[in-house]
Parts: sequence; C-alpha cells; structure tokens
Amino acid sequence: MSEEITKRIAQVFPYDGKQEITIAIGVPAPMATGSANLGYQILWNELNQLPGVYAGLFFLDSDPTTLIGTDKQISDSDAIIFSYSFEPMFLDAIQMLRRANVPEFSEKIEESLEDRLSIKGILTLEKRRKNDSPLVIGGGLGVANVEPFAPFIDAAVYGAAEGFGEELVQVLRQEKTTKDRIKIMSDLQGVYIPSEYKDTGMLGEDYRIQRVGNVPQVIMPRVHQQDPKGSLLGKPLFLISEDPNKLKEGDNLAYLEIVRTCEHQCGYCAIGGDKKDQCSVDPKIARKEIEELVAAGADFVRLVFPSSINPDYTLDLFTELDGLPFRAGSLRADDLLPESIELIAKTGQMKVSFAPETNEKLRRGEGKRLLDTQILDAVYWSGFHG
Repeated sequence: MSEEITKRIAQVFPYDGKQEITIAIGVPAPMATGSANLGYQILWNELNQLPGVYAGLFFLDSDPTTLIGTDKQISDSDAIIFSYSFEPMFLDAIQMLRRANVPEFSEKIEESLEDRLSIKGILTLEKRRKNDSPLVIGGGLGVANVEPFAPFIDAAVYGAAEGFGEELVQVLRQEKTTKDRIKIMSDLQGVYIPSEYKDTGMLGEDYRIQRVGNVPQVIMPRVHQQDPKGSLLGKPLFLISEDPNKLKEGDNLAYLEIVRTCEHQCGYCAIGGDKKDQCSVDPKIARKEIEELVAAGADFVRLVFPSSINPDYTLDLFTELDGLPFRAGSLRADDLLPESIELIAKTGQMKVSFAPETNEKLRRGEGKRLLDTQILDAVYWSGFHG
C-alpha cells in the first residue's frame, strides 16, 4: 500500500491514543479492491462518531501488525471486525490474524469440535485466544455460510451494518473479558454465536445445528430502514486509486451505494430479499452527493447496487445524473433500457460485461428470471452506443 494512500486514510479519523475503546476493522483483500466493500465503510464511520471510540482499518496488503496510519497494535484492540464479501476471504482473514499476532482459534468453541481439533494437534494453546484477547467478529455476505469457519470467530453478524457499532461498543463497555462479551452478544439482533450451538450431524427435517444455551434457534438478520430525509448511509469516506502505486489525475475513484438488497431472489444468491426490504437513493440526492464527491477530488464515482428496483428507476437515475462522471456496475440486463445504456456511454464508460452464467433453462431453475433475448438486447444496444 502506498504512503500516499496511508496518509489519506489516517486523515479521515485521526488517532491520538486517548480513546478508551479501540476496534480494528479488517478487510481480507488488497486495499485497491477491498475499498469497494461499503459495509466496512458504514461501520467505520459509525464507530468513529461515538465518544471515546477509535476504529482503525487494516487490509491484506497494509502493515500486518498495526492499524493504518497509527502505531496501535491490532492485537491490543478490544475487538476485530472482518467484513467478508465471499467465503474464500475467511482464509485470508485467518492469515491476517496470525500476522497480527492474534491467535486464530476462538477462546470458546463447540466442545465436540474442540476434542477433535485437540486430538489432531491442530488446536494448541498458542493458537487459541485467551480471555483478554480481542473479540473477533465476522460480517458481510460471506457469513451466509459461516459454519466451516466458525472456530475462528466469536460472533457473526447477519444483515445491515447500520446500528451495530453502537450496540457493540455498549457490550465492550459493559464487560471486560472475552467470555463475558460473547455471552451477552447473543442478545443482539442478527448475531450468531457459534459456540452456543452444536452440530448434531442430523439432516432432513431436524435442525443440524442445535442450540446449547438460551439462544435463538433462528437468527433473524438486521434490516436497515432508510431514513426518509436522506439517502442510504453509503457515502464513501475517502478516495482511492484503482492502482495505489499510480496516483494521478483520472485515478481518484469514489463509491456511492444506490440500492440495498435485491428483489429477484435467485436461488444461489445471498443478496436477495423481500421487495419491502429494498431501499434506494432518490436520484436528486444521488446527484447532490456525486457533485460533493467530485468537488472533494473524485475523478469519477462508481455506483454500487446489486440490482435496481426496475428499469424505470435505472433510467430516471441515469437521466438525473446526466453530465456527471459516474460509472455503473452490477446491473442486470433486464434493468437496462436502450436509453439507459446510451446515458452510460455518454459518461465515457466504454466497457461493459455480461455474465449469462448458464442457459435459460437452468437460469429458470435457479429462480433467475432472465431471458436470453433480454441479454442479447442489452448486448446489442451496448454495441450500438459504442
């Protein structure tokens, strides 16, 4: 990671060493790609607004032992939060714990698993976190299938990041040991404590993972309700370069979250949800936020949305943003009208990718209601507009 990028991050929330609680936010990816994860940015902003709290960042390619822009040891933090976009990131997170001198195994894990790991010599004392070690928490889409990596985290958070930071800080202030903190975290909405459940080995109608303590059988995810007076809390907090070793005019990139969740509910996807849970930024507010980002030094702003609500919303949004340096990504082909594609081309974005994934029959089986003709139409109009 370049020195210039490190300085930029350090200037956003300066560290003076006087905060009573320190939380490390880890992104198991290089900074140039991990910055696209808006979940950690939301939490980073929220935590640093709380009195007496400092939340610092570390990436896969940043200094392995200290928070970016500080001399604060990651291992001395009260909690470490990892944001996983995909399951393979768990492996990088384990490596990041080792490099930060934090034992990778939870202080408390499910008893039968503990026995098996100990017999095989995998779970040794030096690899197991102590009662004064940082609390290790996982969040993001990657925790949708967290069980294979459960021994390495103390808690998993499901759903939206908004509001979790304040609840976590209350836990850290109330209790001082890892064991006691884990115990009361199970009362928080959307929080799964792996050590409070056991793998019964049963399949079929019986729950395979069953409760050990007084904890919920089903974890309900946290849902973010949009503030009617403003946009989603998805503003990027600093500008990055797509290549951190090459900072020059045209490289400064910012991200802006446009839509949260997706109504399509494809069978293999963890993003999909009920239409009532979907919220989007008003196009006029999006324009104002992009103008502010450009004034702050962004050369262009990448819009982040797993899908749009409908093609009409996409067209209204792009029409409102006409003339601004935005980039569109992660859209479905059936969300793109020819007029929307023309507006994208006007921004100078000359590359688009389409991923049919499989044939139309199998897409129907997965619940992905996307026709070949819709994909081909989007490809045609993309070529037509250059």
